[in-house]
Amino acid sequence: MNEAREAYIQKHITWFCEEEFPDDTGIQWPILGFQHHDGLVFVEVEPQPNQVGYDKFKFVFSFNDPQKVCIVATYCWENEEFSLLSCMPEMSDKLPPVLNI
Repeated sequence: MNEAREAYIQKHITWFCEEEFPDDTGIQWPILGFQHHDGLVFVEVEPQPNQVGYDKFKFVFSFNDPQKVCIVATYCWENEEFSLLSCMPEMSDKLPPVLNI
């Protein structure tokens, strides 16, 4: 199951990132790694060129509804750690302000 989720994200990563940052189109979003935790997929990316404001991001994907895979939170690389930048309201008490995974 993890491999299928990773393949799906790899195929559509640019679309997902442009949905998160609609003013920043034409950027490449190479994936640096995947982590699976509590039914969520954490995807580390490094925008190129770096014009989005942070060197790296971790997008948190939910596959709870197979018809609507979505990013439920975004973490940004800041001060040598991934800090929560935004999340869906229902995830605010389920995700930490700083990632340790």
